[in-house]
Amino acid sequence: MATEGFVFSSEARKAYVPGTPLFVWIGDLPVGTVKSVKMSRDGRTLVLQNFDYAPTFVSPSIALRKLIFLELTAFLAENAAPGFKIVYRFEHRTTADIDGIALANARARMLEGIGATLSSVAPRIGSRGDGHFVVDATWRHSDTNLAKLRATVLATRAEYAKESGGTWLKSLAARIKRGRGGAE
Repeated sequence: MATEGFVFSSEARKAYVPGTPLFVWIGDLPVGTVKSVKMSRDGRTLVLQNFDYAPTFVSPSIALRKLIFLELTAFLAENAAPGFKIVYRFEHRTTADIDGIALANARARMLEGIGATLSSVAPRIGSRGDGHFVVDATWRHSDTNLAKLRATVLATRAEYAKESGGTWLKSLAARIKRGRGGAE
């Protein structure tokens, strides 16, 4: 499955080296960075956490946020051997206008939809204030999970295209030219 329109790289847009921060681009637009990427000693497990959107990537829509995550997973999965695992640790402090548990549950459903096994969906212990939730899950490389991932990527591309009023890649390219990554 090609990750159309997306570029995943190490720093300075060099070929990605597993275990280093993972930079995400759409064309020339920096989208964000997975700041913490750890590879297990045996090279069979990659742990991802702390994704931050680039300051220039404003107001990404929910469908586009899902698409970024799914395309990132597809990129890693395409180059992985059977049995390879990706461990996700999503943390997000929500604001008063966002329901943190609803966001955590939506992320959990998305992960389960691509075949990941949930470890936990819980408030972050020791956090100050409400709305800080953590979702932990593990995705294992298998034919079944690859099929689920491919189907979910295609459905999310269609969802984003519908939301944006065109094919997902054309509408994304138009937003990039205008300097925006999100929905209007």
